[in-house]
Amino acid sequence: MYTALSYVAVFAAVVLVVRRRQQVERIVTAALLGSVPVLLYALVQWAGADPIAWGFDVRARVHGTIGGPIFLGGYLVMVLPLTLAACSVRWRRDGR
Repeated sequence: MYTALSYVAVFAAVVLVVRRRQQVERIVTAALLGSVPVLLYALVQWAGADPIAWGFDVRARVHGTIGGPIFLGGYLVMVLPLTLAACSVRWRRDGR
């Protein structure tokens, strides 16, 4: 229940504070930049080059930096639409 209320509080804060397009773009950019190291570390685990000895095979189910494969997958799935939208905007702007 506390987690759900925290999500509602963050959502309400964003809705009340973010007013301009530049602010939305900054939030999206922060989310995308934050996902890069998480994804890179997950790829390192998947490749079997993880420098940390976890005590179990992280190649079978990559854990990333989030703490569990379910959380990692959920996070990357939530960031995926933002990534696709940012790529689409950039491709349209560059004329590709």
